[in-house]
Amino acid sequence: MKLLKPIVGAISGSVMATIVCWGGLYLFGVLILHGRGSLFDTNPHVANLFFVGWFVSLVVASVIGGWRGYVCGRNRERKKRKGD
Repeated sequence: MKLLKPIVGAISGSVMATIVCWGGLYLFGVLILHGRGSLFDTNPHVANLFFVGWFVSLVVASVIGGWRGYVCGRNRERKKRKGD
């Protein structure tokens, strides 16, 4: 059970980072390119940078989410001990 909160935090952090990155890519295609192609069509180097940025943000968000889950669980255990 102690490992569940950090795992859930890491998964939720990675899901949020994925939604932000791919949502930004979609908005770029709609608002900037006006539906004519995609970022991957315009410049392959930029597409590679997108995937690197997505991976880095995924790792950072997972670490932060896992840490937040760990701290949340630790604080909840302390409050239980004080109440006893």
